[in-house]
Amino acid sequence: MKLSEEFKEKKRLEIENLRKVNHFLKFILKNNESARLISDDVQLKIEEIIRKNSELLYKLETDEFEIAVVGLEKAGKSTLIMH
Repeated sequence: MKLSEEFKEKKRLEIENLRKVNHFLKFILKNNESARLISDDVQLKIEEIIRKNSELLYKLETDEFEIAVVGLEKAGKSTLIMH
């Protein structure tokens, strides 16, 4: 399997897993509306996880990514980026 094919397969599996996790967490929150077994703090944390997972899902699905270039002053960061 080529590297790009392997990457695409891993990406597909990650997207599938994130969707499953979000679906499950939303299911928990929906059922908690009537049962009230989860505290408000935990509910907020679950909502934050869903939000972060959704952001990651969007980035994976649209092939959006971020790169950070860090280093000491005058170490050639700008030169690296410009070339």
